[in-house]
Amino acid sequence: MNFMNVLAINVESILMIAILLFLVVLMVLGYMKRRKFNTQVQQLRDNIKVGDKVMTDTGVVGEIVDIATEGEHKYFTIKSGTDDKFGFVKVHANAVYYVFDKETPKYATTESAEEDVEAEDDAE
Repeated sequence: MNFMNVLAINVESILMIAILLFLVVLMVLGYMKRRKFNTQVQQLRDNIKVGDKVMTDTGVVGEIVDIATEGEHKYFTIKSGTDDKFGFVKVHANAVYYVFDKETPKYATTESAEEDVEAEDDAE
């Protein structure tokens, strides 16, 4: 057996091991990131209370009007629609995807401040 053949086999083996290690590292990092995300989502769902505005994973947006627990499962009743036309949807807690902040968004206060400045300019 010649030295070049042995060297070629070793390089191929090292390359294969490096690729496998790289894939294992990617899988571990992906698992850790997913675990952290799942923990954050679970904390979000545990802190939901009546009156919170939420969105489900199917896109239903509404306000929580009731929280029920049946055995190990937690359910939210969501009031969705307008003031004169609305309906209620009962969903599993895992269906809640997002909780809207109760605070006014920054851009809304900025727009109202700009409107006040424009109104003052028109009055002068």
